[in-house]
Amino acid sequence: MSVVADDTPIRLHLGCGSNYLDGYVNVDFPAEHTVQERTRQPDIECDFRTLDYEPGTVTEVRNHHVLEHFDKIEALRLLIEWTLWLSPSGSFVIETPDFESASRRFLGTDSETDRLKFARHLYGSNEADWARHLDGWWEGKFRLVFDRLGFEVIRISRPDYNHWNNILVVAEKRRELSREELLQAAEDILSMSVVLPDEQALLDNWRAQLRASTTSEGA
Repeated sequence: MSVVADDTPIRLHLGCGSNYLDGYVNVDFPAEHTVQERTRQPDIECDFRTLDYEPGTVTEVRNHHVLEHFDKIEALRLLIEWTLWLSPSGSFVIETPDFESASRRFLGTDSETDRLKFARHLYGSNEADWARHLDGWWEGKFRLVFDRLGFEVIRISRPDYNHWNNILVVAEKRRELSREELLQAAEDILSMSVVLPDEQALLDNWRAQLRASTTSEGA
């Protein structure tokens, strides 16, 4: 889906759900894909993975409890696209469950009831395909990924909703990287998930998926 921007700075709120933010372009999937009750309709109702903005026309990309719903390849692809949309010094504001903190609390309790709740927080509610968490995020991972993509993390907070561990990261763009440079950085990040010496074929598959899912436009 191609979106033509005018000269007005654009701030995107992707996967807005029931949290409509004034001053943002609020984007969400069609209503049938959520059980949340919306108090206000999003500005754009679509699969936001199909959005396309001109390079440098977006000042902020924000999403809350969205990135964990994508596997490592799709998440990196989206981050590359969003990075290319952002203007110099543009920013990410991204919140996910805090995999590290929640895991520590999981290990720190003997209550199986509490452990079931922590597992639900980390892996999603699972009532539909969209309600599954496919990857985990924590402070060290955010810092590594954002640094490789040309960002500086300027603030980290840990919102506490009903005592569940979350992490919110604000990062500003510091380096302008081409699509190819971003792809190479993402491939390096994927290589860090290789576990065994004989997994080169697996890594090659990840890289091929990443390349196939990312257009050459803007390279």
